[in-house]
Amino acid sequence: MAAGRYDIKIEQGSTFTLNLTYKDSNDQPLNLSTYQSRMKIKDSHEGSVIASTESGDAPLNTISIALGSSTNNVVVTITDTATAAFNFDHAVYDIELVSNSGAVERLIEGRVFLSKEVTS
Repeated sequence: MAAGRYDIKIEQGSTFTLNLTYKDSNDQPLNLSTYQSRMKIKDSHEGSVIASTESGDAPLNTISIALGSSTNNVVVTITDTATAAFNFDHAVYDIELVSNSGAVERLIEGRVFLSKEVTS
């Protein structure tokens, strides 16, 4: 199944949460208990990492993703401290699911827009 397309806006200095509900091509909930997830935000597709779930991207590994074990929910969170450090106008992201067998499926992709903070 092709990745969904969804642009997101992150408010600098605020906790960012993205709740996704994942269903298969028959509109049925997909059991996510056998999957791991990963996400990166980059300044361009081939560019520099801004934020990631990957430990290899430390100290930029500031994204956490919770997969529902009995539901098909995907919850992405970036803390207010992490978003306060962001300094870009727009970027790109994607989220991938990795099965226990190692198969990778891109869940969603899009652009990221940063709404810059005035009060800090």
